[in-house]
This record gives sequence, structure tokens and C-alpha cells, in this order.
Amino acid sequence: MVPAMPRELANLRRSAGRLRNPWKIDVEHLERLPDGACILAVNRVGPFDHLNVMASLGRTATLVLEPQNRRRMIPGLRHVSWDDQSDAERSPAARLARGEILVVFPEGASDGDGAVHKGHARFVALALSTGVTIVPAALVPLKARDALPEFRYRLRIGEAIETTRFAGDQLPSDVLEGFILRGLTDLVMTRISQLAGRRYLDSYAGEAKKRQVLGRSIGLSEWREQRAERRTAEEHRRASEAELARLLDEQDAAIMDEAIEAARQQAERAALTEQRARAARRNQAQTPDGDG
Repeated sequence: MVPAMPRELANLRRSAGRLRNPWKIDVEHLERLPDGACILAVNRVGPFDHLNVMASLGRTATLVLEPQNRRRMIPGLRHVSWDDQSDAERSPAARLARGEILVVFPEGASDGDGAVHKGHARFVALALSTGVTIVPAALVPLKARDALPEFRYRLRIGEAIETTRFAGDQLPSDVLEGFILRGLTDLVMTRISQLAGRRYLDSYAGEAKKRQVLGRSIGLSEWREQRAERRTAEEHRRASEAELARLLDEQDAAIMDEAIEAARQQAERAALTEQRARAARRNQAQTPDGDG
């Protein structure tokens, strides 16, 4: 009997895992998840994304649901809702305090247009208030040559984004509540679009469908207007990211200046102490023995 080739053996192992749990999919860079609590932000591609993600992490994780989706949840799946904030045991913050992974879908829903859409900022506000790391991740379509093509996606995990530098009194409250929330949310969604290899649209999922009646053709002038709106939104997003980078650079520069000034003052104090010690030694040496 001819022994299985390495690729065939890997495919057999994946197939066996999927037979045990049909929702389980392959995960790339699972080691990028921190050991403790974090928020895993994933793009939406279909109605069963949460089952794929939750079954594939290999760790205790809790799904954060939109309130309107609670009635459609499968019994037994660990979940909380954004409206559970008042429940000390079931709130998303309480799950993070217990060291769990929170799985969130910032888009809320899939538009079915193959794009990553603008994210809602609630998960960033939670990360800032708790100081946990945000980890962007993307559901990526499988290539045609992969085994079991009916399992259409794999989960690709990106580099973690630390949030502690944005929290507390480091930035003015108006910036923290407005610009930083939006800027960090856009940063996470941009990272997700890069991981997924999909275009990013600076509009919430479902907005385009709400703006136009199903089946209505779009005229040239309306198409141009929509294109101009998309360009403006893209320019705004880029400007926000640039401003966020500038703000961080200024913050880092201020911290560096403070450290340099503290080191200079410490060096001056050390030099003054040494000078006084030398003067005291000279005075002691010049005092004749036996005086007094």
C-alpha cells in the first residue's frame, strides 16, 4: 500500500476533524491570539459565520450578539448581548474579566456584495473601557484546489492591536469619545479587509439597499453622485487614519521628551551630589590632624 502523501494526510486529518464538528474550519495564525482576554473582530460573510468561528478557536469564547438576533441563537452556544450591560454576570465586560475571548462581528450583517463594510464602534468602546486587546480576523474563501470545497472559508487571524495607549487620561475626553472610537474602528475594519483580500466600503451594511428600491435602475448622474460620495468617504477615512497616526506620534514624542528631561535632571542631581562629595573630601583633607 502506498503511504499517504503529506498533503493528503493533512486533508484526511482536517476531514476527520470536520466529521467530529461539521462547523469547524481551518485557522491561520492561531498563535496570534493572546493567552488572556481579547476581542476577536471578524467580518460577516453569511448567516452561520459565528458557528464556524466559535467551533474553530479551540478555546473558551463567547459570542456577542445584536439584540435582534438573540431569538435565532442555537441553544448551548455561549453568547451574550450588547444589551446585557446591566447584568454583572452576563455582560460582555464580565466575560472579559474572566479571561474569555469575545467574538464580535462589527458589521452586524453581511451585504452579500463581497466587501468589508464600516463597523459599529461598540466593541472598540468596550476594549477601551476594559483595556483588552483587539484582534482582527477574516473569513477567507477557500481556493478551488483545496479539499472539501463545500467548506467555503478559513479563518485568518491578524496582528493584535493594543488599546491601553488610548485609554485613561492620555487623551482629552472629547477626542476619546469621538475621534479615537471612529479611528480605531476604521483601523480594525481596514485590517480585516486586508486579511480577507476584499475591498473596504466606508458605509454600513445594508445602507445601499435601503437607499434604492429593488430592481430600480440607476441613472448616470446618480451613479456619479454615489461614486463621489464613496471617494469623499475614502478620503475622510484616510485623513482620519493619518490624523490618528499623527496624534500617536505626538504622544510618543511627548513621552520621549519627558523621559529625556527626567534623565537630564537625574544626571544633574548625580553630578551635584558628586561635586559636593568631592568638596567634602577636599575640606577633610585640608583640615590639620589633631585640631580641636
